[in-house]
Amino acid sequence: MICIYITKKIRFVGLSPKTPTMKAALVVLGLWSVCVTAYDYCLEHAPSGTVNGCSVPLLHFNYEAQFTPSCNKHDICYHCGHHFGITRSQCDHKFLHNMLATCTSRKRLINCQHSADAFFAAVRTAGGLFYLSEVPHYCTESWVKVCLT
Repeated sequence: MICIYITKKIRFVGLSPKTPTMKAALVVLGLWSVCVTAYDYCLEHAPSGTVNGCSVPLLHFNYEAQFTPSCNKHDICYHCGHHFGITRSQCDHKFLHNMLATCTSRKRLINCQHSADAFFAAVRTAGGLFYLSEVPHYCTESWVKVCLT
């Protein structure tokens, strides 16, 4: 699978991944059916070491790179959710929603959805120890709310 990462460099030339222009460009280039991963806002703003992508010890899943921004949002939700009244279950369900939203390729839709379900099952089963009730200092910073969506 080919993954194309939309970074700040693309934004620099005036194309935002959320604009119809970018979507049209991807369709024209025939890239819309491959893994397209948006700029990872949470990774860019979180303190070093705070987010770690889709870390499942000793296991690697298909779509791991595609789901990384969703995984990083989930990390922030586990760290700061309690501060905003967001439960662990709400963090996990938003995580599933965010991953499924990246499953856009009709050709690989079912595989992508099954991978999202596998990640969701993993966090529901083993994630409880990582949901923090003690709020890290950065949870009050303005960028955090963006990562909780």
